[in-house]
Amino acid sequence: MKALEPQARALLAPLKNLATRGVRLRVADLRALSSRAGWFRVAIGAVKRKAGRETLYTPLMEGILSLGGRGVKPWVECRIFARPAAQDGTTLDARKLRLEQTLIEALAQIVPPGGHLMVDYESPGQEQTFEELNAGIPPPASHLGALMLQAGFRGDFKDWYFSEGGHEGPRKLQGNKPPDAAAEARALKRHRAALAAFVAMPAPAASAQAAVFLRARRRARALLHRLAAPRRQTRWAAPARPARPQGQRHRPRP
Repeated sequence: MKALEPQARALLAPLKNLATRGVRLRVADLRALSSRAGWFRVAIGAVKRKAGRETLYTPLMEGILSLGGRGVKPWVECRIFARPAAQDGTTLDARKLRLEQTLIEALAQIVPPGGHLMVDYESPGQEQTFEELNAGIPPPASHLGALMLQAGFRGDFKDWYFSEGGHEGPRKLQGNKPPDAAAEARALKRHRAALAAFVAMPAPAASAQAAVFLRARRRARALLHRLAAPRRQTRWAAPARPARPQGQRHRPRP
């Protein structure tokens, strides 16, 4: 198991020093699972530097990284936490700081074509996606689904809304990476059709359900606008910038 750890760390390289709004991502823990060859338990934290001192907030993400094998591509199954905490009890708002989005973008760089990402949406912090999928919102129009689609998980989605056999844990949304350009084009065509049909639906009469529906419909319209643009002009989620080494300043423009 230990022999595969360098391969796992290499796969996690896109996370190294990735930063958004002054906060960097860091691999806080990586341990091989003795029961499964090529499986690793991974934890991602967020590091904030203030007054020359770094504070680690954990966990931002906890989950399993599989290196794949025997025809199976690498994949990630995880839970993303809304408010990672420091040892002193202070927390970060992962959504407000775009840490959730930045993390999913990084995971899209880690997972290759043909692989997938599964994110738990039943645990605290993902109530928005839970409400939307429970209300019958198409997965690409849900909060997590839209983030996955924009990050590069443009294949079909699978909503693991029940445990098959009772061993799969909480509900999860799975976003797949198409294996090739032709598969991606077919999947995007299906996404456009599903989003267009959803946008054309009337809002539910119940006020609580209507609020969930209208929020997702705004998101679906924005996605349709992006999907309708020519591929070369379509701007999906912009990748976060690698953090500059401490002390390095911007070079002044000429």
